[in-house]
Amino acid sequence: MSAKKESSNLAAIAFAMLFPTVLTWVYFVLMADWAASAQQSAYAVLKLVQFGFPAYWGWRWYRGTLPALLPGRQHPELAEATDQDHSRIPGTGWLVSVWFGLFVAASIFAGYWCLSRTGWIEASFLETVRQKVSGMNLNTPLRFAALGVFYSLIHSFLEEYYWRWFVFVRLRDYLSDGQAMLLSSLGFMAHHVILLATFFGLGSPLTWLFSAGVAFGGCVWAWLYRHTGNLLHPWISHLIVDAALFTLGYFLVFG
Repeated sequence: MSAKKESSNLAAIAFAMLFPTVLTWVYFVLMADWAASAQQSAYAVLKLVQFGFPAYWGWRWYRGTLPALLPGRQHPELAEATDQDHSRIPGTGWLVSVWFGLFVAASIFAGYWCLSRTGWIEASFLETVRQKVSGMNLNTPLRFAALGVFYSLIHSFLEEYYWRWFVFVRLRDYLSDGQAMLLSSLGFMAHHVILLATFFGLGSPLTWLFSAGVAFGGCVWAWLYRHTGNLLHPWISHLIVDAALFTLGYFLVFG
């Protein structure tokens, strides 16, 4: 790797790991009292920058890896690694991805039930959720359901492409697989800390407990991608989790 390409690579990784946290702070905190139309416009522009950046970078420096974004295609840089790795799991990748997604989904519902019954989640939490939904102009069942479908089907894939296809794989140029999994998952967790702090408060143990859960999920999805080389596996698992979150959110807001 040339010195120019390496320095550009490091700058790209740093930008990719930090930008989603900045985006979330701007959208969820700085613009919290803005009109819904302004929030949605800013969100669309910032997301376009976020998800457009790895595609541009891949085209600029790693054009051969772009076909790996197509569903069912194996990442060329991971294909060689999985061929040499006796612990690869192509035959059981689907089983792991689906069962992990279902396990997390069940944990979400069970966890909410337990926390609400024991008083850890207070009535003010529901009011905060409803205020956020109303502030984003999603206070009808159809709009909320449409957002849930978009996040579950489309946004979950975009996050896997961003955090696993780009950040995790690029970190492997400089770190071991385990270190790349951990660091990319901490970056994936960071913007969720801001989201969760909006509802629970930054000092709440729940914010950090759930954030740790996000990081753990990111590690599992990075591990799945490493050992299958196929984005479909972490995507399906991520899809199931997001669908569970929006289903719970729907019943909290409209149930």
